[in-house]
Amino acid sequence: MPFRLTPEAARAALPHLERAVGAPLTITSTTEVLAGRPDGWDAAVAAMRGRPPAGAAPLTVMGTVAGALVAHGRAHDLRNAARWLSDQLELDHLRKKAAQESIPVELGGRTRFIDPGAVWFAEARGDYVRLRTAEGGYLVRTSMAALEQRWAGAGFIRAHRSTLVNARHVSELRFADGRALLLVGTETLPVSRRHTREVRERLTARRA
Repeated sequence: MPFRLTPEAARAALPHLERAVGAPLTITSTTEVLAGRPDGWDAAVAAMRGRPPAGAAPLTVMGTVAGALVAHGRAHDLRNAARWLSDQLELDHLRKKAAQESIPVELGGRTRFIDPGAVWFAEARGDYVRLRTAEGGYLVRTSMAALEQRWAGAGFIRAHRSTLVNARHVSELRFADGRALLLVGTETLPVSRRHTREVRERLTARRA
């Protein structure tokens, strides 16, 4: 399959690539960028399969080959152009990832998207979940199980049956009267006995 770009990334890439390779390139649609010779896609597929032709430079996203830039031009210029385009692909990937992870919150007729990195902790409130940030609290209609799955890779730890905490905002773990407590942002939260060991291990591993 050919590599694909958003229309914005395709338009931004085209003039840069044409200058770099010294040859015209063609956009066949708003999302496909076609290198300048007829066998461009075949060469791209070959590069993805580990057989890069002489006139191809790999395009990578998060360290994984996503396609190849194929055109006539000096190898050095081609590599620079491919590196630049790979950066655009990675930025596009990160933007999509952030959009998938963020949570929409309705505020006075406006929709605000809360990034998981800004959330200190989340706590269950019936059919809602309250997200606590430095700016205040926001209620969203979702379940803790759904939120935990959605933010699985964002550094959240289950501290209690009804609480998820963001490890990056935990500044202290202490014990009082046999119970574990977390200082998250400016608030102190209890840790259930069931989750104490996992919380301590994950916080320690994160800071190792």
